[in-house]
Amino acid sequence: MTRDDWIDRLAEALDAFEARQHTTEQLAAFAVYLETLNGTHGQPKAPRLHLVTGGDAS
Repeated sequence: MTRDDWIDRLAEALDAFEARQHTTEQLAAFAVYLETLNGTHGQPKAPRLHLVTGGDAS
């Protein structure tokens, strides 16, 4: 594989990755779904989502 071929493959992979990005709302909904799915003994757990405001994601 030449350097140009490798760069082309990398660019295609990055384009595909960017096309699959999800919004924060979609990720939050998925987190709620997983929390519910992973409930103990068939009883769903309450979702534990934390609202992050002001750009503080730490």
